[in-house]
Amino acid sequence: MKLLILPCLLFSVLTSFTQQTASAPVNDNPFFQPWQGPDALFPFDKIKVSHLRPALDSGLVLMKNTYAKIIANRANPTPQNTLWAATFDKGFDLLNNAVTVHYILNSTDATPETQKLMQEYYVKYTEVQNEFTYSATYFQKIEELYRQRQRYTDPEERKAIEDTYRKLLRAGLKLPKDKQERLKAINLALAKLETTFADNILAETAAFSKLITKPEEVAGLSETALQAAKEAAKLVKQEGWLFTLQAPSYAAVMQMAENRALRKELWLANGSRAAHDNAHDNRPVFREIVALRQEMAQLLGFPTFSHYRLQERMAQNPETVYAFLDTLTAYTQPAYRREFDELTAYARLRGFTEEQLQSYDVLFYREKLKQERLSFNDQSIKPFFKLQNVLEGMFGVANQLYGIRFVEDKTIPVYHPDVTVYRALEADGQLLGYFYVDMFARPSKQPGAWMDFVRSGRYSSEGQWRVPQIMIVCNAPKPTETQPALLGFRDVELLFHEFGHALHFFNVKTRYNHEVFTDFVELPSKFMENFCYEPSVLKTFAKHYQTDESLPDSVIEKISQSKTFFAGHENINHIISNLIDMAWHADPKGHEKTVTELEEPIYLKIGRYPYFSESKRTPTFSHIGGGYASGYYSYKWSEVLDADAYDYFKEKGIFNPEAARKFKTLLQKGGSVPPMELYRQFRGRDPKPQAMLRRAGLIP
Repeated sequence: MKLLILPCLLFSVLTSFTQQTASAPVNDNPFFQPWQGPDALFPFDKIKVSHLRPALDSGLVLMKNTYAKIIANRANPTPQNTLWAATFDKGFDLLNNAVTVHYILNSTDATPETQKLMQEYYVKYTEVQNEFTYSATYFQKIEELYRQRQRYTDPEERKAIEDTYRKLLRAGLKLPKDKQERLKAINLALAKLETTFADNILAETAAFSKLITKPEEVAGLSETALQAAKEAAKLVKQEGWLFTLQAPSYAAVMQMAENRALRKELWLANGSRAAHDNAHDNRPVFREIVALRQEMAQLLGFPTFSHYRLQERMAQNPETVYAFLDTLTAYTQPAYRREFDELTAYARLRGFTEEQLQSYDVLFYREKLKQERLSFNDQSIKPFFKLQNVLEGMFGVANQLYGIRFVEDKTIPVYHPDVTVYRALEADGQLLGYFYVDMFARPSKQPGAWMDFVRSGRYSSEGQWRVPQIMIVCNAPKPTETQPALLGFRDVELLFHEFGHALHFFNVKTRYNHEVFTDFVELPSKFMENFCYEPSVLKTFAKHYQTDESLPDSVIEKISQSKTFFAGHENINHIISNLIDMAWHADPKGHEKTVTELEEPIYLKIGRYPYFSESKRTPTFSHIGGGYASGYYSYKWSEVLDADAYDYFKEKGIFNPEAARKFKTLLQKGGSVPPMELYRQFRGRDPKPQAMLRRAGLIP
């Protein structure tokens, strides 16, 4: 959760801007109408893309006026007339609502119009942010609050003052004016470039498709995968099977297709996205992003962007991250090498005659070996994971842990027909919040999975709690004409992961919004993944969609065992991504390298498979193109925390009321307490890495 620190322009500019936009049409625009009900639910059924521009324009005016009033206020600064004056300003809702809807539409159902608006208004928004952030008058007010902070007895309020002061220092408010001006220019440039980076990934993912008409060329693919590919072909009025780079389609080919040439073609297409010499090439875009981040860090007195970013994380500095990755590598590489030799030998037994296994062979032979070794693979058990059953099982975990119930509400408007909305209810029936679930892949949706806010929970100026409205977005396969939506086990795990984020922020009830460190915010999500491996939990929802037969106990046991199957490969791949992130951001000259020059040595040093210069990680590495730059290690860091926390639950019982109460308390605190202090309050000690290493099968 982020503390709102936005800029404003001077009154002269405000007056001019207001005059220019005062005539914006608002009569039929739902953003300018009162939203009904105490929770002011978004009227998605009435909102059109054409409504966004007038709302964004007018919202920017209101925001600027609000901040201008804060700066012009001659009264002694207090938290109420500085920090919270904007947070509780009702005029701010217009901008927040418009920005939220715009983001949701652009990330889940993008069109050229929403993308153009994002490019334009992210820059405008950042311009406003610059002016307020770098206002000397505002900084003086915050500095005075900081000097007097001990008079505020509420520790949350005092921490909010300290956080705001520190953020402004980190923005460069103590620097000379010329350096502040350069930082403002960098912020504007990054706003444009980071938006371009995301748009390019979406465009390149949607641009590729492969139509196959000969049955022998799709040998090995399951009926579920073939049916989805056939329906994809029908949508574009073709006969045959259409495959894309959307996650469900791509994963099916890489795991099952006997056609090695097809696997290679899709693997190269996936790895070369946004890395062609065309309008969507992210290589120059990202190098410019990294160069600007590095320049910003040096202006602020840090040797690298990693030093700047990690100062506000649990890790504190790049040396700690590298030491953590070195330790993880040392435990992982022996298992990785054994797996490589084992997979090579297995492939040869199945007729593989090439000199070397390639990256596009790994998933195929791994799934075959998994089928033989554990009597199942991800595709073979899909019929047991009907989406609705998985959701009900997942909700059941939340109910057993925290007493929360999720009840579908079909009366609530949605932004896309694929979306389902639930009311989250406390054990006593009190409304906890609203939960929007957007599960299915579509060409206009950004790849991956994430949780975000439709509207965050917060207290009003009168002290009334406004419940959160939270969304999770995935890219699972859609139902077909003959089958309901069926999930692979990886989809189940991702769903539980994002649900963990949602449960975190349903539970947070701090008085003031505080940012949660990225290397701590992944704890609740990684923690929830553990439950989808538990036999007692799986038995509640893993049932065949046709026969209602429960997943056999023998397979459930194999699923639990699968957590360590090829864990060496899983961990090495993650370490490589972490090292790529750090190489860009912890080296002051990282931006001077080409993508291949930076990535290839990392792959060759740690990996065992040949490096293809055509296939690159960086151009589609959306995490480091945005908020996880120099922070991708957070997932592995959080695994140490979540495995250690889950060990406590296993000691007490996975639904033990005392353990659940203590973990819920950790969730409720959000970012109002330093994360390590929160963890110690929950566990009674610092986290230990042994649980994570043992769970991965890297130590006995």
